[in-house]
Amino acid sequence: MLDATIASLSELGYSRTSTTEIVRRAGVSRGAQVHHYPTKAELVAAAITHLFHEQANDVANRLETMSDEELDTLDGIDLLWGALGGPTYRAALALAAASITDEELKPVVTKLLREFDETLVTNFGKYFNFNGEFESFWPIGLRFAFSTLSSAALYRELGLEDRAEEIVTVLKAMTSMTIKQMGKNSRQFGIQS
Repeated sequence: MLDATIASLSELGYSRTSTTEIVRRAGVSRGAQVHHYPTKAELVAAAITHLFHEQANDVANRLETMSDEELDTLDGIDLLWGALGGPTYRAALALAAASITDEELKPVVTKLLREFDETLVTNFGKYFNFNGEFESFWPIGLRFAFSTLSSAALYRELGLEDRAEEIVTVLKAMTSMTIKQMGKNSRQFGIQS
């Protein structure tokens, strides 16, 4: 049911997603849905939780499989950029937009976004050597990069691929310049000169 909920959110948006549609897509009875998730809000909350954990695990798995040569800051940006697309991203976008005006959904999305954010920082911290002066800066920088990439992904979803790619290119350039300007050895941060 959770995957069916995410698919429906991705294709139809929050307002047009109904429990009837989710039950149809999942191939389960209405009784089974009500037994596990009595309301649309509870079902969507469970789907959101599933979605955010799935995305966090995907990023962690990709980081784990990258070799030392691949594991630099700019490749980390590419990894995040690759994770922000397709049905999963569209469902997350639909939920985030709906949560702005839905008082029941808003705290769920806010809580999960904070959890995802902390998981992202933790996962990147395991693989990148951010220390010294940069240690307190990098979590904010990572959040900035993720927010920028999320905005670029919205451009891409709206058919503005050229603008999205420009944003990613500028983000990479800004990241490289920022690290170099901080006066550190670029290899300490995984940037290949």
